[in-house]
Amino acid sequence: MQDGAVRQTDRTRGFTLIELVVAMAVFAILLSQAMPLYQSMTGSMRARSAAERMLQDIQWAQSQAIAHNMSYMVTMSAGYEWDITNQSGAIVRGMSVADFNSAYPQVALAAVSGVLPVTINSLGAPIPTGTYAVTFTPAAGARVWTLTISPTGTGSIS
Repeated sequence: MQDGAVRQTDRTRGFTLIELVVAMAVFAILLSQAMPLYQSMTGSMRARSAAERMLQDIQWAQSQAIAHNMSYMVTMSAGYEWDITNQSGAIVRGMSVADFNSAYPQVALAAVSGVLPVTINSLGAPIPTGTYAVTFTPAAGARVWTLTISPTGTGSIS
């Protein structure tokens, strides 16, 4: 009788091949459903991060303009680049096309309102006065983020 009990215990340990195949199939189905959501979320996070980076650069230019009592110019070109120059025309901050593409792959940016370049005066406000908006669009239909600079110079991302 003890031999029978030992044999029964040995048979119940582990998984059968069919159970492992079924578990792997369920896992594969769940993974295939989660992957598009993950890619969309990743693209959205990249676009948001790019918008935050540009906002930080603009806020830096505003603080420098106020601290040094001079104007700074924000220029966007080629759809993937922005530069901040001081009054003498030297680039003091910004992001090149290559840096943008490596840091934020598959994200495009475009000015949607306002005229760039914009000058930030010594009070930290944009000249000409107006609202400036730049969109950051990720691939794969993820959420588009918009960086808006108000006429007073306040920036926001939505």
